Amino acid sequence: GARIPLEKFQRLDQKALELSGDPYFGLKSAQFSRPAHLGALGFAWLASSSLRTAFQRLSRYARVIQEKLLVELDEDDEFYYVRIDARIPILCKEIREDGQLSILTRFSRIIAGNQLTPAKICFKQAQPESTAFHYEFFRCPLEFDCESTMLVLKIEDVDRRLTGSNTELAKLNEHIVIKYLAHSE
Repeated sequence: GARIPLEKFQRLDQKALELSGDPYFGLKSAQFSRPAHLGALGFAWLASSSLRTAFQRLSRYARVIQEKLLVELDEDDEFYYVRIDARIPILCKEIREDGQLSILTRFSRIIAGNQLTPAKICFKQAQPESTAFHYEFFRCPLEFDCESTMLVLKIEDVDRRLTGSNTELAKLNEHIVIKYLAHSE
């Protein structure tokens, strides 16, 4: 249950970027991220009945990941919008934004299947010189210089019943998250 101060975590990102020299460091971080790294919230994610319920949990309990993290959900007849806002000054905004969107996409593919393709990905950052790796990873239209950081999915994808769902396990882990948040305040 220990937390690493965000400033230290961001400095770690900066150092990793500096040492690796890899401008796609943030995108590539997804391959090393697992829902289980989020503890009970990650296990509740894995047991969710649909992407909709998984994102609702993520939105409700985002403070487990970062105290000021805001995950806003919206939808229309066609699309489901997942907006992410860390609500803090970001030292390496491209790394953080690439990481957030790639990890959300990877976590979604873990429970909904690797064939899941977002409808669109929106970045606040300016378009990088090369977007080849972005397209290779996300496999969908990308927009840069947007107002918000956002993953956009098709409604039918977020409402599809997930084969690995387990309502009891999801609720049990959600209860653990609630207890954790109650004791951390």
